Amino acid sequence: MRHDPITIMRRTSGPAWWRSLAAILVAVATLATWAPAANAARPAVLAFTPAPFTFGTIAKGATVTQTFTLTNTGGSGTSKLTLSLTGSPAFTIPAPVPDDDRRSSGTDDRAGRTPGNTCSGRSLEPGRSCTVVVTYHPTTDGAADRATLTATANKRAVTASVNLSGSTPAVVVETVSITGPGDQTPTTRTPVSLQIAATDSIGAPLTYSASGLPPGLSINPATGLISGSITTEGTYPVTVTCQSGGHSAKATKQMTITG
Repeated sequence: MRHDPITIMRRTSGPAWWRSLAAILVAVATLATWAPAANAARPAVLAFTPAPFTFGTIAKGATVTQTFTLTNTGGSGTSKLTLSLTGSPAFTIPAPVPDDDRRSSGTDDRAGRTPGNTCSGRSLEPGRSCTVVVTYHPTTDGAADRATLTATANKRAVTASVNLSGSTPAVVVETVSITGPGDQTPTTRTPVSLQIAATDSIGAPLTYSASGLPPGLSINPATGLISGSITTEGTYPVTVTCQSGGHSAKATKQMTITG
């Protein structure tokens, strides 16, 4: 609203009551000049809650949702809101219902037009809120997904955003490896104590077996210890197998027995 300046003609002489009235009128004119600035409405301010937000670690193919509230904490209303979601496609929000569908359904600007999204296309007056549901549906193992949900209004002069994150467990491929020992040259009539060294990538227990052992030797299937006493000289190709479920490893070493 325009305020025309108020002109006060001061009198430096005259009765005291006139001088007092003139002073009051000058003060009122000064206040009127500043009134537009003092009464100017604060701009719209948008904020999401909760923010930021992590969906945590979930299994690949699982689905979780979170509802976010967008509030206008400023002093002015907004134009119609636009929501955008950038980043990983594992995060989604409900698409707004087209204008023609909204008119045919009879919904108005104050009501939610899309299930799970009452913000898109809506104006927010000061102190008012709307909600939007974000769905997280990861489709890969070992994912570290990130996205940003943004609300804009007033020709992008008013914005709010919330950072989103989520992940899936990495797939650990189980493998079995035999690391030792190498070729051996024991002698006859000497006790043998030979430990098979093997590992499982996920720490699962192993079972052991061996074929081609010289007469007098055997392997402990639980510990992988080959022990006994050899009585016959010769060269023996020994194949050791270590197994965990459907995963296994084999190694063939030479045992050359001398007298």
